[in-house]
Amino acid sequence: MKNGSMYALGCGAFAIFALCCGCCGLIYMGAETLKELDVATEAFLAQVGSGDTAGAYQSGSTTLRSSQTEEEFAASMKTMEITEYQAVTWTNRGITNNDGFVEGTIQTKTGKSIPIKMTLVKEGEVWKVSSIALAPAAPGGPVVPPPPTEPGSRPTLTDPEMKKLAKETLAAFAKAVKSGNFTELRESTASPMKQKFTAEQLKELFQAFVDNKLDLTAVASETPVFDTKPGVKENGDLILTGYVLLSNSRVLFKLTYIYEHPSWKLNGINVETTSKLEK
Repeated sequence: MKNGSMYALGCGAFAIFALCCGCCGLIYMGAETLKELDVATEAFLAQVGSGDTAGAYQSGSTTLRSSQTEEEFAASMKTMEITEYQAVTWTNRGITNNDGFVEGTIQTKTGKSIPIKMTLVKEGEVWKVSSIALAPAAPGGPVVPPPPTEPGSRPTLTDPEMKKLAKETLAAFAKAVKSGNFTELRESTASPMKQKFTAEQLKELFQAFVDNKLDLTAVASETPVFDTKPGVKENGDLILTGYVLLSNSRVLFKLTYIYEHPSWKLNGINVETTSKLEK
């Protein structure tokens, strides 16, 4: 038999949540919000220009720090002459959900003008620098590839890549259910989900799975089947819907992802178990 919805019926092993992150599509914020990008990037550049590359590195986003060592970062700043920073003029700014960018020209202490583009991500309530790229690109840059700023320019995944993504998510979910610890699953999710839920709150949402001691870990060795054509919606969400066949059950899923440079991150999950014969 099919397990009923724990929210609609108050029983069974089914949990669902989806995050609504404001208006869909590309959103350009008001002047005050965009000014937050100016403050974050100019403080970052000032640190580099003053010789405090270590401080700038530590103030950067998780993406920036995970993509390079502090020494590599310092070397890149020197190569791009950001260490000679004196002032900057921004000519373009934008925000898409929790991603931001600024474009403009740096003036150096030696009198050079260097066109750059910086990308940022909002971690918690703080904008942090994710990348710095010379525009046009020059030897030594970018530090990390800049993320897309338009919904249509997000990286396109192949069918095998989407199945791999779904498989990894379901495996992490199954591991969390079996152990009762949702910390690792939460760490793999998008910023909005992290802001919305603690690991303990996620466990509470899926308490029926945990209490029923469902062992779904076999999903890690099975290939998901999509029953609806996957793709990116107009609002930038990547939706993957389908099922995984196990020895005695069928695991139905609907997974929602948003792009947070440099990868697609889980932002909503719907999982349901049924008997193998039931569809």
